[in-house]
Amino acid sequence: MPDSLDVTIAKAIVTELQTASDADTFAQTFTAERVYFPLFDPEKTRSLRVVVVQKDYGKTISTKVKNENTITAHIVVCKPLGQLDPTSAAATAAIDEMRYFTEQIITFLLRRYLGDGVGSIVSAAIGDGQILDAAALVNNHVYLAPIEVTVILTA
Repeated sequence: MPDSLDVTIAKAIVTELQTASDADTFAQTFTAERVYFPLFDPEKTRSLRVVVVQKDYGKTISTKVKNENTITAHIVVCKPLGQLDPTSAAATAAIDEMRYFTEQIITFLLRRYLGDGVGSIVSAAIGDGQILDAAALVNNHVYLAPIEVTVILTA
């Protein structure tokens, strides 16, 4: 059975990230994965996780014979920071390191062609208006930041 367009794009993002992580493109080593419900249990999340989640899929008619597909996905970056006091200099340094890594992912994806029938990412930003999930940081000592990416494909 063929995949829907949003699943195809999410899989292409995972493939691109995984290929790049193997080539030492990023400041940190990780394995990219695709899931529908990214649960980040602080007891079970022991290392850096990069998870791709399909978010939105819209289709509009752009001409009489073509449709414009807008697909949004989140790439969620999650890393436990140990028992650091979130207000400490050590926590600030750890968060700075993760912010740089998050920026590396954004820059990398904006430069990638995801393949025929998929296209390219046209925008990427830290999603939901937050640079990180403050509650996750304070309550669970976990850096958690969603990167929202958008692909527009006319077919």
